[in-house]
Amino acid sequence: MELASFHENVRKGCIERIVESIELTKPLNPEAYVLHATGEIGAYVSSLNYEGNVVPLLCTILAGYAASSIEEIISRTEIDPHNLAIENVEFPFDIMRPVIDDLDVSICFDTAHLLSQMSGTESIMDFYKAHKDRITEVHLQDGTITRYDGAIAREDHIALGRGIMGEPVLREFLLELVKDKFDGPVIFELTKDEVRESLDLIGKVVPESL
Repeated sequence: MELASFHENVRKGCIERIVESIELTKPLNPEAYVLHATGEIGAYVSSLNYEGNVVPLLCTILAGYAASSIEEIISRTEIDPHNLAIENVEFPFDIMRPVIDDLDVSICFDTAHLLSQMSGTESIMDFYKAHKDRITEVHLQDGTITRYDGAIAREDHIALGRGIMGEPVLREFLLELVKDKFDGPVIFELTKDEVRESLDLIGKVVPESL
């Protein structure tokens, strides 16, 4: 799926599939419809190693296409924009945030995507504090990033404690959610065993969050 595609037919086809999915799930009254505003094209362009402002400019253009797609999805489905949560994926989130504000939609915060520097280089707490005004869903998992002579290896969607988040950050983040009375979904995108492992770690490090 690529809502930011330069190719109009591809973009329209993606819009159709998402509209169809939203209409099918409306009877379930989901707390949030989580959406990847950009896909493989966005990930590829944002990873290009060009000098100057070429990459930010290209990403801004892609964000414009994504904005048009999201606007059409909201218009056609007539859902409350706040129920649509844009996830931080492999695309610069500082470029996507103005789109989110303009369309008055929400944010799904995936901790693994941030830890593996898919969407930015800030810390978990810096991202949360900067965007908590619109965060309505959290995907909680660990991640890693390793650099080899210019190449980058990322691992996301792994059990808490197996990546680079660290216990102090996990504790600080979950306590901040409790302090802020966050009542949206907190989701593990993990296997059953990894969920158990993650919950065991939370129970040890920050039991007051359970």
